Amino acid sequence: MPPNAATEIITAAIEGFESQKPWIDEEISELHVMLSGTQPKAAVASQNGTRRKMSVAARKRMAPAQRKRCTAARKASTPATPQASRSKRR
Repeated sequence: MPPNAATEIITAAIEGFESQKPWIDEEISELHVMLSGTQPKAAVASQNGTRRKMSVAARKRMAPAQRKRCTAARKASTPATPQASRSKRR
């Protein structure tokens, strides 16, 4: 077999196995449920679509930092001189 044909076959096999990964992972998680009666924590979090809760202290630390970033961005984006040469619409 020429080396090019072997490479193509291996590449096709890899693509086939990659496409089967989600199905295999789903089957494994279903078997875990059958075995223990509960879902693993990673599967539960991804299925619910819920996000981790952030503590009040973390939000209080983040708020001033966000305000500081916003004011810095506003100062950088405002033009230094207003355009006085613009005529008003009539």
